[in-house]
Amino acid sequence: IYGGVYTVPLTVVAVFLIGMLMGRMSGLLYGTIGGLLIDITSGTLGVMTFFFMAVGFMIGLIGAEYVEEKFVNFKETHNPVRAIIRVVIAMGLFLGLNTVLKLPFSKELLESATFAQYLIRTVRYALIVFLLLGVYPLVFRFWDAKESLAKKGK
Repeated sequence: IYGGVYTVPLTVVAVFLIGMLMGRMSGLLYGTIGGLLIDITSGTLGVMTFFFMAVGFMIGLIGAEYVEEKFVNFKETHNPVRAIIRVVIAMGLFLGLNTVLKLPFSKELLESATFAQYLIRTVRYALIVFLLLGVYPLVFRFWDAKESLAKKGK
């Protein structure tokens, strides 16, 4: 019952959404559950795919956590419209980054069950998670600062 090539990326997007809206721990929990469900439905290749994807996710999360604590200090918003905008932009960034990071490699390599493919997957997810959780929240600081300046100017 494997849903096709978009099942894994859409599961990761769902994890980011849950993580951004409900907190990181909930996102990690739902991500693990989603990954295990993908593994159950896709057979052995899915188990290896999820393992290397999870390793990349954790590498990116560790780097992003360091950057977030040191430079970003992300503040959650209680404005539902702003939260939805952030999530929609994050989804677009995820899909765009995932596509761009696949471009340098041949389709045959990306679809093979080789260590090189798994390594590429690990690095790709590490970069995506780092950029979305560590660098992307910097935009919110500038957005909030600009909005604060606009309110003070009125």
